[in-house]
Amino acid sequence: MRPAAIYLMSLALFLFSFKYAEAQNVDDIFARTAGSPELYEHYGYDNTEAEFTLDSTVILEQASAPTRSQVDSQIRSQMRYMLGLMRSSETQAAALYPKWDFNITETKKEGANKWVVKYRLNTKGVFALNTHQYTFTLPYNPKKIFTQARNLCHDSKGVADSNFWYHWDPSKAGCPLKEDQEYFKLTVPLKIIPNTTMTFPEYAKLVDGDRNIKMTMLFGFANYGNASWAPEGNQDWGIISYNKQRNFLKSLGFTETVWTQDQIKTIFTARDQFVPHVVEMNLSGAQANVRIRLVLSDTGLYHNSRAFHIFLREALANESIVVYSGHSGIGKNLDLEAIERLRGFKFRFNPNYQILFLGSCVPYAYYTDMLFSRKKTAADPNGTLNLDIFSYAKESYFASEEDNYLTRAIVRWAREGYKTSYQEIIRSSPKYFFAINGDEDNSTTR
Repeated sequence: MRPAAIYLMSLALFLFSFKYAEAQNVDDIFARTAGSPELYEHYGYDNTEAEFTLDSTVILEQASAPTRSQVDSQIRSQMRYMLGLMRSSETQAAALYPKWDFNITETKKEGANKWVVKYRLNTKGVFALNTHQYTFTLPYNPKKIFTQARNLCHDSKGVADSNFWYHWDPSKAGCPLKEDQEYFKLTVPLKIIPNTTMTFPEYAKLVDGDRNIKMTMLFGFANYGNASWAPEGNQDWGIISYNKQRNFLKSLGFTETVWTQDQIKTIFTARDQFVPHVVEMNLSGAQANVRIRLVLSDTGLYHNSRAFHIFLREALANESIVVYSGHSGIGKNLDLEAIERLRGFKFRFNPNYQILFLGSCVPYAYYTDMLFSRKKTAADPNGTLNLDIFSYAKESYFASEEDNYLTRAIVRWAREGYKTSYQEIIRSSPKYFFAINGDEDNSTTR
């Protein structure tokens, strides 16, 4: 996520920085790639999903014939680099869905330690409307491309082998990478998946047995490692977003209560020095009452994020609506499997209908499949009956207001019973390839 009007390209540049480029295991992102991507329905004002097929090549340098697992890992790395240029394109920004299937069509040995693997890959992505073909750029050997680039093919600071995929630009002046030597381009046709035209949140299903719609909004800092988590006197863009949201909710008629330490301890036992700031906002309505809980904390996977993880676990298990506003962490900050390994617990999702709002950079490419997978049941093999996901397929900003349009729709229904469609919510702020995913099985009548 980016601060308003300012790109967050590297945390070392503070407000002029994009996602924090921490080192990470090469398998952390795109780890769940087996099987074909489900063709969930989708609506974006200026974007649409499309299927495509790549007939591609990847090189592995090793003495023995590569195993399927080794090829899979190399292809995942190659797709990561492909996404890196898709998301950063000035004229053809796009995003790759984090799941695909592929078939190896040829494996050939060239020399003592070089294996050339040809494969066919089927997947989908988000593209601008009326895009009927797309040119992808891929490295032949993603494990060597960082060394081959000699630190001359990016503009960001803090770039390492582990995150070069996010920043690389072979067209940069002075970059030594040569097309058809270290990287290649593939232009392929796109098969457009039609957008939904009129779908609605399942408003009544959001209401619990006590006539409440419960919503948690989780805010993360723009600059990881803040010494103070107090919402006053700090101009971090995450804190600005948090306070802006508080004021917005008050303008709608919500009353605010700041949680005490004892209330926070009912969810988060404060063994750390870093304790989240929590406020509860309440509003009464004829159809339902709305309770919104705002939580401010560090959300970087390895940056004092235990409080965030505990509140995230509680929200996914109990809330009807969960909003995240913070960095994607280039695929780490909401990686539930990584959090489970780190914290030693398992996430359990509310079995009832939920709406998730992913307010970060390119979350479509990182988290959509993972979250739908967590809601799958025998009766709902795609996980969409009880889950709708708002996402961006471009980089977004801190202090964006797209989540406000969802909140307005919820409040209007709670007060008046009026149903705002997903398409109306999206069209209120059609930026950054903002879209709804998984709404194909929702109501189509007001």
